[in-house]
Amino acid sequence: MGAASPAFNRVVSGLRSYFRVGQAADLDDADGGVVMMGAAGAVAVADARARVQDLIWLTYRRGFPPLPPPSRTTSDAGWGCMIRTGQMMLAHALQRHGADRRRVIGLFLDTPAAPFSIHRLVDACPDKQKAPDQWFGPLEVCRMMHACCRAAQGDLASVVCSDGLFRSDVEEAARGEGEPHDGWRPVVVLVPLRLGLDDLNPIYMESLLQMMTLPQSLGFIGGRPRSSLYFVGFQGRKLLYLDPHTIHDHVGDVTSADENVRFSTGGGGVACADDACVPHPQVSTFCCRECRTMMIDQLDPCLALGFYVASADSLDDMWRRLQGMKSPTGFDIGDRAPVWHRPASDTQAEQETDDDDFVLL
Repeated sequence: MGAASPAFNRVVSGLRSYFRVGQAADLDDADGGVVMMGAAGAVAVADARARVQDLIWLTYRRGFPPLPPPSRTTSDAGWGCMIRTGQMMLAHALQRHGADRRRVIGLFLDTPAAPFSIHRLVDACPDKQKAPDQWFGPLEVCRMMHACCRAAQGDLASVVCSDGLFRSDVEEAARGEGEPHDGWRPVVVLVPLRLGLDDLNPIYMESLLQMMTLPQSLGFIGGRPRSSLYFVGFQGRKLLYLDPHTIHDHVGDVTSADENVRFSTGGGGVACADDACVPHPQVSTFCCRECRTMMIDQLDPCLALGFYVASADSLDDMWRRLQGMKSPTGFDIGDRAPVWHRPASDTQAEQETDDDDFVLL
């Protein structure tokens, strides 16, 4: 029997990581309330499960139009989990931005025409020598999402803060190209981090949880080596996440889905009215029915935080909260980056590797 193909080995590796991560204890009301991203107060487990179903779940897909040459692959199973978790975080930002749920889903469909599809994201990778079906790291995916946001030319800005979180960078993004609303475009702030060498440094655990309680928080992406998850809340030291390691068939167009599917607004955004009707099969694959957890000390140190800053007042509020944190955050926070902190050019920054861009603290 011949040697297994690299693609098969990647799938096996991903499945092993998936089952290892999924062994954490489930949510239990006996362990106290659950804090969801963007909310300071805790909710009951049943409410947390309902809020997870409100989120847009993006997973591995098979049978989509081929990615650009030389790959020509039609599935991201085994290598696309970091892209999928990044898509989920960006999709939640768009929900916060007020976009209709079905419209948001349409922006992420696996077709070259969709502005945030896996095709567009892979094409936006700063490392042009990288094959499309290789695994991507948090920093790469942050830069890919930023590039796609710029290309979309919408009213949602983005900024990647890989050298520290500086107020001037966020303000510059908010007042950049496009048509600002009252001088400010809402901004998705992406902060890729490395919070340890091989394991997450325990000194950052408390601040990581605290940052999820900020009203602007979009959670964070990361998880285990080469196995990314989207973390959306916590209960004590257990992290609640959405898992992309499920393979669904390619979805063509959800806008023509069955008329019996309806959507209701309420709470933190646009939610699927699951109790009112049976969703169209295509739409249901974007709704997660499971709440998985893992302990925070199992986290890989490479991750990326996300924030949605809707206005100048929202930035003021976020800044007060960040500067008032007592625990180390793992990244610089300031009004403006010092000159020595900046790369010589955007081109140079894009040519650096993930490890080179992270500051190990």
